[in-house]
Amino acid sequence: RFLLSSKLREEVLLWVTHSERPADCCRALVRALWTCANEEGYGLEDFLRDAQGDPCSGCCLAAGLQVLGPELTGHLPLVRQLFDQGPESVRIAMARTILATCPELVVTTYLEDYLQLLDSSSKEGKVVAAEALGRADKGSGVVPDLPTRLGPLLSDLHKPVRQVAAEALACLGENAVPILMEGLVDGDRITQESSSHALSLMGAPAVDALSELLETTEEGILHVWGLRTLAAIQPASLAEPHLSLVAAYLRDGSVSSPSTLTAKVQREALAVFSMQGQAAEDYASTIGKCLESSEWSVRAAAARTFAKLPEAISKHYLERIAALLSDMIPDVVEAAAATLAAFSRLAGPHAVQLAQVFSDDDDKASEAARRAFKSMLRSPSFDVREAAASALRGGQPEAILHLVPELVQVARNDEDRHVREEALRVLAGLGPEAPKAAVDVAAVLLQDTSTILRRAAVEALAAMGPAATAAHEEELRQLLVSAPGGLRRAVEDALRPL
Repeated sequence: RFLLSSKLREEVLLWVTHSERPADCCRALVRALWTCANEEGYGLEDFLRDAQGDPCSGCCLAAGLQVLGPELTGHLPLVRQLFDQGPESVRIAMARTILATCPELVVTTYLEDYLQLLDSSSKEGKVVAAEALGRADKGSGVVPDLPTRLGPLLSDLHKPVRQVAAEALACLGENAVPILMEGLVDGDRITQESSSHALSLMGAPAVDALSELLETTEEGILHVWGLRTLAAIQPASLAEPHLSLVAAYLRDGSVSSPSTLTAKVQREALAVFSMQGQAAEDYASTIGKCLESSEWSVRAAAARTFAKLPEAISKHYLERIAALLSDMIPDVVEAAAATLAAFSRLAGPHAVQLAQVFSDDDDKASEAARRAFKSMLRSPSFDVREAAASALRGGQPEAILHLVPELVQVARNDEDRHVREEALRVLAGLGPEAPKAAVDVAAVLLQDTSTILRRAAVEALAAMGPAATAAHEEELRQLLVSAPGGLRRAVEDALRPL
């Protein structure tokens, strides 16, 4: 109380506003003032009087009032004074405080103040006003002509304003559909993006309007926007006849040889189906035809669509997707590899094809193949693990190095001897470049109960070079004591360079 009522008040405010945690300090300031007022001392109103319109003091007070919570309703004259006499920065801070503590007051008491902030030149004012009004209305129509007032913000220069306006309009439901469709159809690109975002957030109320747009306009960029918006709706809200309408873009003769614009529309239609889950089952064959499109982007989009659909649908198309691994376009190969990675449990029959695109390159196709092999080596299915390990035999050592942890785990712990042997032989292919983990697992398998695995371990150490063999010379010589003929010869060959 002494500090705030003396010449040190300015120093206190400077500390509050320039501290590392100004919001906490503002609340502490108000808590102190509130306590003083309750003790019949220097309180909130006294502080505001002494501040004499100083923006720094007003902002501190407006932001700090959040600490009062519902008790803020006991200080409405002070709130009104801050709204009426404070500069715009204070009014914005006060608007945030009301929204955080007593949102019901937005409509009942301060509606005009928020509507004025909606027309503010400050992006912060527009953001807080749009958020507050959208949450207060929720499609009830309690705020007169709110969709029309929020509409211009969809083309605001500042992205946060556009985003909050879109979210606010989405809260209004059907009442906002006309203004959003107008922005989607007639707006510039920024307005179209904002309108599309709002409609996708709105969900089901927007579906009929978007379908009508697709039916009543000639194919063009508006179809791209309409389909893109439908694809972004979560959770997926499409049923008949909307799905049939989307499928029509993939059924005509243009699928085999689409124009650039048609291909773009088809990619958006495929994106819609990728979000429909089991509902897309009846259209799987239509999606499958796109795997053979002459337009590479459509082939890639079709493969990615199957990656997002349930396994029960996509498993019937994996062979055709695997065929795309030999495509001339890297993006198509990457999409096919990524889809096989998504269904690694079923990818065993295609492991050899995957191995052909698996290299040490940093391109997306190699990365997708790498993910596929990592998943396949951890598969619960013996057939898949064995197919993955077998396919990697003879692969590029630089690429195999990315899979060493998985291969070591398989060689050490797999329940099937054949899989362990295959993994060990892949590690042996690393030669002298084999990391310590690979050498160590080969040494461990020298003691295995299986003669075949012990021999594979000896041959692996030999392949990894004299340094690996020398590090485990003692264990190798112990094998000579009781080793059968084939294993003994392998040990002798391994020790010969030493």
